Amino acid sequence: MKALGRRADGRQHDRQLAVVFLLLTLWLTGAGRMVPTGVAGTGPGPATSLNNITYSNSLVKTKYGPLRGIVFRTVPVVVEGFLGVPYASPPIGSLRYMPPVTPSTWKAPRLVDRFAPVCPQKLPKLDGTDAGVLGDLPIDRLKQLRRLVPTLVNQSEDCLYLNLYVPHAGFLKTGAKGSAQGNFGLMDLVAGLHWLRENLVAFGGDPAKITLMGHGTGAALANILAVSPVAGDLIHRVVLLSGSALSPWAIQRDPLSVKRKVAQQTSCTGDVVNEDLAPCLRTKSLAELMNISLSSPR
Repeated sequence: MKALGRRADGRQHDRQLAVVFLLLTLWLTGAGRMVPTGVAGTGPGPATSLNNITYSNSLVKTKYGPLRGIVFRTVPVVVEGFLGVPYASPPIGSLRYMPPVTPSTWKAPRLVDRFAPVCPQKLPKLDGTDAGVLGDLPIDRLKQLRRLVPTLVNQSEDCLYLNLYVPHAGFLKTGAKGSAQGNFGLMDLVAGLHWLRENLVAFGGDPAKITLMGHGTGAALANILAVSPVAGDLIHRVVLLSGSALSPWAIQRDPLSVKRKVAQQTSCTGDVVNEDLAPCLRTKSLAELMNISLSSPR
């Protein structure tokens, strides 16, 4: 498995994984087509509207605190969205390159009305300078990429959030030894699954019927999680698109070579074979980590 498959290393393909139940999804590709609506909630009072955003009048009580979402009108249904729901503590500072930690709790209703930042990743240049890469893309894929890139500009290491969509008013019924051991992308996804298992009932979902869907690298991750003793019991079904755990690129065959390159480019000297790089990497800026150049984008 990869030793550096997470957050600040520029390989955000790991986030191409979706959890699907009802209209719950982690995929954001269609979110830009949703617009806030003036439809009020169905509880004892009207939904609160502020700056053309209609807030739901209902609260969802999760294990960590109450959430208030917003109302979206899509075609042909109305849904409530809960955007930027934290499922783990921000992986910054001493928590960088560490297993995910449960989020802090809160007591007052938390407005979850905007998308959180995406994890740091290197984006292709669409001005023609990356023609060698973009030239092989079908025109429809290139158009889709141009549409998605603007939504990926807001980046931060503080990026462990879920975006949930449920039917409007439909859920209210009363690498190394030591600190850094690699596969943090998978650990983050497992943390997200645990959050869903603990809180789906509050949204009217069935935690025993979680479906993972992934494309490309995301499909490989979904496959790995489905057969993992750590996460297998959290998943009911998987949908794999254009990839699996058996794909030749799914496993890092030579993690030591990757570790050497990272150590060299970040000036983390020492015994690369036996020492943990994580303490050194935690002292580096995000810009330094994003400047690491590896031959494989995966």
